[in-house]
Amino acid sequence: MNQRSTWIVFGTILVAAGMVGGFSLSKSFFVGTESVQPMGSAGFIMGHIELVAKDKDGNIKAYRQTDNLITNNGQNCAAKALFSVYTANTGGLSNATNRCVGGVTKPFTVIAIGTGSGLVTKENTQLTTESSGNGLTRGQLDTAITWTNSTASTQANGGFARALIQKTFTLTASSATITESGLFNDTSASASGMFARQTFTGIGLSTVGDALTVKWTIDIGGTSTIS
Repeated sequence: MNQRSTWIVFGTILVAAGMVGGFSLSKSFFVGTESVQPMGSAGFIMGHIELVAKDKDGNIKAYRQTDNLITNNGQNCAAKALFSVYTANTGGLSNATNRCVGGVTKPFTVIAIGTGSGLVTKENTQLTTESSGNGLTRGQLDTAITWTNSTASTQANGGFARALIQKTFTLTASSATITESGLFNDTSASASGMFARQTFTGIGLSTVGDALTVKWTIDIGGTSTIS
């Protein structure tokens, strides 16, 4: 996995997530690795996204995979979750400036998809054009997070702690071409904070029953030196 990384104060944490593909596909289904926005200097939080679209019979229609970008909010929230003290009478962490948005008890386990193509930057706080309705509304993960602890046995693979998260969206009406996805900590778009975002070549969902599985991987660590 060729991943770009983003530096934060300490490379250890998150409640959030991602995914890793557990299958192989013939080359005819691969569009190739998407171009990736620069993610800054070497560091220790890294993200990756995979998307698999299938028709109602389970046949693969499209596959995309690329590194994602960890936003400023994601970095700030990671640091804050490590070191801030929850204070109930001030609304807890959610009221702090330029830090976590959304309830302090809510991890980044909400996936949203959209049809926009706005530039991916660290300042992003929402998708450009988020999808809603017809089975495409943002929602919580539908598969339990898989955790990989950073141990001596992981050093041969770069030495990382990993969280894997995924959600499947199934089209119930109309059609859509999905071009972006984000990882959030609330099912309400207005109340949520964004941890990561990425755009990709459009995936067409054209028939009722078409399903898009979005998988996110968040790796913490991955190297023993800073270059």
